[in-house]
Amino acid sequence: MKNTEQTKYREEFADDTDRRLTVCIVDDNPAALAVLADDLRAMPAIREVRTFSSYQEALLPLRDPDCDVLFLDVEMDGMNGLDYLHMIRQNGELPFHVVFYTAYSRYMLDAIRYSAADFLLKPYKYEELSGIVERLVVLVENSDMPREVLKPDLLPPSQRLAIRTMTELLLLAPEEIFCFTHSIFKRNWEMLLSDGSKQLLYRNVNSRQLQNLHPSFMRINQNTIVNISYLTVVENASLRCRFCPPFDHWEMTVSRRYFRELKERFSIL
Repeated sequence: MKNTEQTKYREEFADDTDRRLTVCIVDDNPAALAVLADDLRAMPAIREVRTFSSYQEALLPLRDPDCDVLFLDVEMDGMNGLDYLHMIRQNGELPFHVVFYTAYSRYMLDAIRYSAADFLLKPYKYEELSGIVERLVVLVENSDMPREVLKPDLLPPSQRLAIRTMTELLLLAPEEIFCFTHSIFKRNWEMLLSDGSKQLLYRNVNSRQLQNLHPSFMRINQNTIVNISYLTVVENASLRCRFCPPFDHWEMTVSRRYFRELKERFSIL
C-alpha cells in the first residue's frame, strides 16, 4: 500500500514544483522523528523536511518564513506543545500551518481550538499521512498567510546573547531565557529557557555577568535572577512573584533587599 501511495504522489507532483511544501517536525523521540521525516521526504509533494528534537532547538528556525507546515509533537520533556504554540503566537500570527502529531487522541479537541490544520495520531498509517499532505498542499495554495510576520523578531547574532554552558556556547535572544538559579550543591548557575529546558552554565560565570547580559535580567534573591519581562505580580505581604505563561506555575519570592531595587526599575503608584 505504501509503495502504491508513493507512486501516486510521484506522478501527481512530478511537474509541479510550485506545489511542494517545506515541512518542520518537532519530536523528542528519535525513532518516531526519523520515520515521519523519511515518509515525508519520499513524497514528491514535499520540497524539504527539517527536524528538531526539542522546542528550544526549533524556536529560531521556525521564524523562517519558508516553513509551510509544522508537525508538532504535543507531549515532550520540559513543555507542553500547547504552551509552546501559545508562546510563539505572542509574537504575531504563525506564518505556517500546524499539524498536531501525538500518540494521545485526547488532544484532538485542543487541535480544533488552536485552529490546527490537521491531526496525526501515532502510530499512523502511510495513507493517513499522505491524505494529510494532500490537504495541506491545497491549504497552502489557497492560503493568504503573511509570510514574514515573525521574521522581524529573529535577532541577528550581534543582538543575541552568547552564553557559555558546560558543553557549548549558546546564542539566544533575551526572551528565550526565563531565569538563572544558583545551585549551592553544583556551585554553578543554571539557566532555565523558555521551552522549559535547563542548561548548566560554565563554572566561572557569576551573577554580575548574568545581570549585565541584558536589562531584563534582574536579581530577586540571593540565588535567583529572573527575566522581568515575564514578571506580572509581586504580592505586597509575601513578596511572592507571579509570572505570565508558560511560567505561571512557577513560584519565587523576592527578598526585601532586592525588592527595593526592583521597585526602582518601575514607576510605582
